[in-house]
Amino acid sequence: MKWVVFSLVIALLSLARPAHAQELPRASLLQTGRSGGIEEGTARAMDRMLRERIDALHVVEVSGAVVLDLEQVQLAFGCMGESVPCLEQVARELDVQVLVVPSLDRAGDEIVATFLRFDVRDGAQQRVVRRVESDAALLQEVEPMLRELFGLPPRAEGEGTLVGTPEGEVETTPIAPAREPAGISPWPIVVMSVGALALVGGGIAGAMSSDDASAFRGADPSSQEEADEAHDRLSRAETEATAANVLFVSGGVLLAGGLAWLLAAGREDGSSVFVLAPYAGPEGGGVVMAGRFALGGGL
Repeated sequence: MKWVVFSLVIALLSLARPAHAQELPRASLLQTGRSGGIEEGTARAMDRMLRERIDALHVVEVSGAVVLDLEQVQLAFGCMGESVPCLEQVARELDVQVLVVPSLDRAGDEIVATFLRFDVRDGAQQRVVRRVESDAALLQEVEPMLRELFGLPPRAEGEGTLVGTPEGEVETTPIAPAREPAGISPWPIVVMSVGALALVGGGIAGAMSSDDASAFRGADPSSQEEADEAHDRLSRAETEATAANVLFVSGGVLLAGGLAWLLAAGREDGSSVFVLAPYAGPEGGGVVMAGRFALGGGL
């Protein structure tokens, strides 16, 4: 029973492969036609890059590049012009559904590139034309022209760019999106500020406690009212001393915690603002902290 199931799975997979392969329409990519003002090397570079880019876009399944241009193919099949009947005959003879026909012409100092797409299924023709001033610019237009020819959206920003090489080829180079430097997170600074205010408050409370304690020690009450006043000063001095101690401790903790936060992960992206590195020298060692603030809050 297992062998029967296995055989059925293999049979289904073998049937699924050709069905998947036929999802894209079959296409024939003709050789680039050129006028007398276009060098053969330019046309051949166009052929190579056109095949590479059309394969990368996955819009058609190229059945093989034809080594003849449209005019030569039409002569071979006995029809002329770019009429629908003639293009249909060429497509049927090549056993494809789509024809892609590139051509190059010279117009003064400019190169005129034309891509023609013919779909035998509905007889539709689509034509895209570009005027460029150099071979490098021509090759850079291959993918944008193909995208327009097949109704695809333009290349997304950051997806890549086409760069000319000395051989006339182009290669895809990924572009990393521009990244703004991470600014310093405000929260460590807020925590440190609160800690600093607590320390200031502790200093004020300590000074007030010292004044009240001095006043109590210098008091020489001669009446009950003066004795009560001296006692009140002592109570205030003790309360203020307690408040000063609490503010000093909490302020120190907040200040140290905020500083540690800033050193460990003080940027908005969680990275550290400073770098700590061990240091050793003839007279001793320690830890060196390095960092640099830039205008605008970045580093």
